[in-house]
Amino acid sequence: MVAKSAVDSATLIAAARKALSDVAPAQPAQRIETMSGLVEATLGRERLATALFGAMALIALLLSAVGIWGIVDYAVTRSTRDIGLRRALGAEPGRVLVEVLGNWSKLMALGLAAGTVMLWSLARGIESLLYGVSPRDLFTLSASGSALLIAGLLAAAGPARRAIRVNPSEPLRTD
Repeated sequence: MVAKSAVDSATLIAAARKALSDVAPAQPAQRIETMSGLVEATLGRERLATALFGAMALIALLLSAVGIWGIVDYAVTRSTRDIGLRRALGAEPGRVLVEVLGNWSKLMALGLAAGTVMLWSLARGIESLLYGVSPRDLFTLSASGSALLIAGLLAAAGPARRAIRVNPSEPLRTD
């Protein structure tokens, strides 16, 4: 039985219990719930799964940013001598920063392109896992790709800034 009323749910439930006991006193009301309670019980698992997937996606994004930071930091450390030499020959710090970030942004864009091609080819297989969005939805792909690219550039910015602070005389002294 479904009842709709402008009265609050507690009053309506009490009235429904009384009406049922008046009609059939031997048949007690087993379960009386509000529609919002039923919807919450029905969607509770899906909401939990969505929250867990979102948390895992955030963790994956953070892990990828840490990985990018580590790789860029290692590359900057390995090329400290070259960066110092360029700085000693007159390269502006801003130009060195743009070069380091530019090289890594090209690699990140290449990785995003490869991932997009793989997603595009595997879209039919993951379509059943998605609700309300197509795996080939351009807005979603652009938003997630932009978030990955921004996270990668932010992760690369720290080591790149360290590269411009290289004292030009340090690498020259080691030779």
